[in-house]
Amino acid sequence: MNIELAYPFKTRELLEIRDNFSITRDVRSNLLFENSEILQPSISVVIPTFKAPYLLQAIESVNIQENAPSFEVVIVDNDPDADIEKIKQFLGDKKHIYRYFRNEKNIGMVGNWNRCIELALSENIVFLHSDDVMSIGCLKKLWDIRKCVEPTAAILGHENFMNAEGVVFQQYSCREKFLFLKLKPYYKYTRYSQFIMEYDNGCCEMINKSVAIKIGGFDDNVYPSIDGQFFAKYHAEAPIYRASIVVRCCRVAVNTSKIVVNKYRACIYYMKIAVINKYFNGNCFLKYIVGLEAKNAYFPMFGDSNERYVLRWYERLILDLNKKAYRFFMNFL
Repeated sequence: MNIELAYPFKTRELLEIRDNFSITRDVRSNLLFENSEILQPSISVVIPTFKAPYLLQAIESVNIQENAPSFEVVIVDNDPDADIEKIKQFLGDKKHIYRYFRNEKNIGMVGNWNRCIELALSENIVFLHSDDVMSIGCLKKLWDIRKCVEPTAAILGHENFMNAEGVVFQQYSCREKFLFLKLKPYYKYTRYSQFIMEYDNGCCEMINKSVAIKIGGFDDNVYPSIDGQFFAKYHAEAPIYRASIVVRCCRVAVNTSKIVVNKYRACIYYMKIAVINKYFNGNCFLKYIVGLEAKNAYFPMFGDSNERYVLRWYERLILDLNKKAYRFFMNFL
C-alpha cells in the first residue's frame, strides 16, 4: 500500500540502541540544594524543568503523597540562569527528601530527561512533568504493584486532563467492555500490545533505572515519538504492565493543528513499521493493516486540545476498530 506520509524522524534506525547519555556527559549538573541526608530511597521522583510556571504545583502534588515508601524528589533545572531562592523557600519546610540540581548549560529537553535518570538514587524512577500534577495516592498504588511484579518491569497508568487554570475537564474511567480492569488492578503487556504500541508518555509511571540505561535512555532523533520509542525498546528488554489507576492529571494548554495531527499520523505509521520489521519478521499482512490505519484514520479537531490528547484518542480508536483482527492474527505468529 502506497502511503504518502513525509518521514518525520532524523534517523532510519528507529529501534537502534544508542548511548544517548554520552551526548551531554561533559555538562555538569550542580547540586544547589538538598534538605536531608539521603540513604537509599525506594523511589526516585524526578522532575525535569525549564522556566516552568507550574513547577511549584507539580512539587506540591508529590509532597502530599501519603502512605508511600521512602522516596526522594530530584529536580533538574535546565535553565543555567534560574533563580533558586523561591524554590529553596518552598522546599525548606517540606517533609520529604528533595535535591535540586541546575545544569551548567541547557542540554535540551531530552538531554535533561536522561540526566534525571542518571541522578536518581533509586532503581525505581517515576517521572513528573513540571506542568502536570501527580494524582493522590499515586506512589502508594505504584509501589503496591511493584511488589507483585518483576523488579525490572515498567508500570503504566492512566490520566485525567485539566486546562491551563487547573480545572479538570476529562476524567478517566474504564469502559463497560473493559469492566474486568476494575476487578484486576493491572495486566501484563503481550506481543499484541507491542504491535499496536500501547505505550504512554511515562509521566507518573514507574520504570527501572538499569533497564533505562541499558536501552540508551531517551533518543532525540525520534522526536516527537520519543516516549513511544523508549517504551518500544523497553518492552524488548523487560515486562510492561498497565494498571487500572489514574496516576496524573495532564495540563492541556496547546492548540492542535492539522500539521500536528499529520505529523503524529506519520510517526505512528513509521514506528509501527519499525516494530514489525524488528519483532515480527517484517510481516506483510501486519504492514498492510498499519497502512490501512494510516490512510483511513480520522482526526476530529478538538479546539483547546493538545497533541497528547489527540494521540491518545487516535490510539483508542485504532484499538477499537482493529482489536479482533489483530488478536486473531497474533494467534498464528
